[in-house]
Amino acid sequence: MEEKGKDYPELSDPKWIMDLAFLVDMLSSGQTEPGSAGISAFPSLLKASGQATGATLKKQTAPYATLVEALHENFASRFHDLQLKRSQITFLVDPFNAETDCLKAPLVTDEAVAELEMIKLSEEDRLKPEGRDP
Repeated sequence: MEEKGKDYPELSDPKWIMDLAFLVDMLSSGQTEPGSAGISAFPSLLKASGQATGATLKKQTAPYATLVEALHENFASRFHDLQLKRSQITFLVDPFNAETDCLKAPLVTDEAVAELEMIKLSEEDRLKPEGRDP
């Protein structure tokens, strides 16, 4: 940018660079679980932090860790109802691998009959998609 005479002071601001690196990692990873991989799940942020190690690195990355944790809590809160219905959703996606007791009221009027039907369905090899284990 300097060669082209363009002035972007953000590119000299270490905080801005780290924010950008964090954004890059968040948008490219997609699979990060808070606390599971730590800073190693954020390679761009780690690189942007320079040679920082130990307490300095932790201090620099603490705001991002807090943000990731807040995002995780927000998602967990927003999708709590879906988590409660996970077994019914599994049935809709793949009835052959769903739990036999996944159909509960108000989806069905007789849970015992629904459970028997699920058992029959799971044993019906002709209905299973090709390539599935019996």
